[in-house]
This record gives sequence, C-alpha cells and structure tokens, in this order.
Amino acid sequence: MGDIVNTASVKQYGLYVDGEWIETKKEMNVLDKYTQETAAKVSVAEKHHVDQAVQGAKQALKASFSPYTRYEVLMKVVEL
Repeated sequence: MGDIVNTASVKQYGLYVDGEWIETKKEMNVLDKYTQETAAKVSVAEKHHVDQAVQGAKQALKASFSPYTRYEVLMKVVEL
C-alpha cells in the first residue's frame, strides 16, 4: 500500500538557477527523518540545468562585487 500524501500541506520547491526559479517535470520527495512522511517535494535537476547553473556562476564571478555589497548580501542570507 502506497503512502498517502496530503498535497495541500506539502511544499514544492523548484531549482534556483542563474537568478530564476525553474520547475522540472521530475520531482523527488523529501522525507521527515523522524516520521518518514513527505515533508516537501523538490525539482530534480538534469544535466542541462547543471550546465546552466555553472554558466551562471561563471558569469557572476565576472561582475564587480564590492566588499560592502557582499556584506549586505550575506546579511540578507542570515535573515532567511
């Protein structure tokens, strides 16, 4: 008998690639380690998604990023 999943309470997450969210056709369940129930569903990256992410990261390295701007970004991440 398969697991019954209440999809109304299960969050779905896509891939964040090169500054935008991408939904893929293939998904994977993320299980709660204590209850083994589905806690979320995440998109699964394919080779072209990884290639796109690497290209985006290479382009980002070329952008000027002052130490203060880097500080501001890191502080925003801390708030998440």
